[in-house]
Amino acid sequence: MNERILVIDDTKNIKMLIGKALASEGYGVDTAESGQEGIELFKTQSYDLVLLDIRMPNMSGTEVLRVIKDIDEAVPVAIITAFPTVKNAVECIKLGAVDYLRKPFTAEKIKQVIKQILDRKEITPQNTNNHEACIEYAKKCINERKFDEGMEYLKKAIALNIDNADPFNILGEVFELKGDIVNAKKYYGIALQLEPGNETAIENLNRVVNRS
Repeated sequence: MNERILVIDDTKNIKMLIGKALASEGYGVDTAESGQEGIELFKTQSYDLVLLDIRMPNMSGTEVLRVIKDIDEAVPVAIITAFPTVKNAVECIKLGAVDYLRKPFTAEKIKQVIKQILDRKEITPQNTNNHEACIEYAKKCINERKFDEGMEYLKKAIALNIDNADPFNILGEVFELKGDIVNAKKYYGIALQLEPGNETAIENLNRVVNRS
């Protein structure tokens, strides 16, 4: 396993937990305690994935995300957050970050999320023959800011399994990004009907309602 991962987080214990969990799986791991330090590492090294704390002093995670995507649009970035969702979730989607690692998390959860993201690079339109593969390919498209193609595969995922809230919620975020608040509300609402306790959908719906 040769994948290299950059962890940008100002909390020492989080960096240690993630670093140990990923090193035990054979990943190469670099860590940075500030956004600026992370950007400098990213400029000089090649990474397969970035884990980025969205709330850091001096330089926000959103600013760091923007710089990273300007350097390499294709690299996947997963947001680390202590909150059910982040207030600027749509801004993160706009910049191509669709994955979240929510605190508190275990070493096993870290390994699971990282494997899922890294495995996604192997998914092509030809092997999106099930619900989960369609969602993963849609996330891959969104990561590359191919939003229309991502929406197409989210809708395909829904057609294959109409009872899962996740593709409805992501569709809502993309519609909100596009400025289509009516459809954003619609899809957030459907996600909540399917999973009333879905905290991401709750905050997303509250955000668009408050914008109205």
